[in-house]
Amino acid sequence: VAGVPTWCSGRDEVDCGDHCTWNRANFACEAVGDASTSTGGETSTSTMIKREVHINLEMSEMIIGGISVFISLLFAMHYKAHVVDQLPYTLAHLPEGNYFTVRNRNKGLCACFKDFTTCCYACYCAPAMAAKNYQATGVCSFWPAFLILLLGRLIIFTCCCTSVLMAYMSGEMKRKMGMQADMCWDCCLSCCCFQCEVARESMEVALQVEITCCNKVRSTAPPPPPPPPALAQVF
Repeated sequence: VAGVPTWCSGRDEVDCGDHCTWNRANFACEAVGDASTSTGGETSTSTMIKREVHINLEMSEMIIGGISVFISLLFAMHYKAHVVDQLPYTLAHLPEGNYFTVRNRNKGLCACFKDFTTCCYACYCAPAMAAKNYQATGVCSFWPAFLILLLGRLIIFTCCCTSVLMAYMSGEMKRKMGMQADMCWDCCLSCCCFQCEVARESMEVALQVEITCCNKVRSTAPPPPPPPPALAQVF
């Protein structure tokens, strides 16, 4: 075999010398040093390639995550100015359970599927919508709630903590509206059905307004009654 020392010129595994190894793939005798060096080089090159691919994937994830956070912050600023600040009133002044009797929820978990606009907001802008619900009921201000939900949903290790915190705030919101809260069930909804639960809460905290596309608020309150006719002046 060309390039093989004379002491590694055996024609089969038995004829190989003491410092040689039989390469079953090439059916040839090879020096132990050459074989180990070749194998080590291939292993080192493969490891470097895998490491570079892993680093590139991590960089791509970081870039995509940063872009997502930036876009979400821009949308939240527009949503806060054109929706949250334009709500006609809030329920923040109501104490728990004094103005309402305990009642069941009047919206189902999948009720948002009947409202295309609410469904879109819940799918793509759920943290902003949830923060609006919490501010409208006086549970938490918009920006702290938004940042907690946004970062908590992006960072894997904080998802459970964020779900528990959201369940607590949702429970406080329900008590404001006279509904029964269940911490365990709310945790399950926050963890597994986040978008649907946020959309349902938004439909329950309607405040006689409808939020349409592109962050526009339209009042759904009935028109005020006409003024009474003026009394005839008696002379």
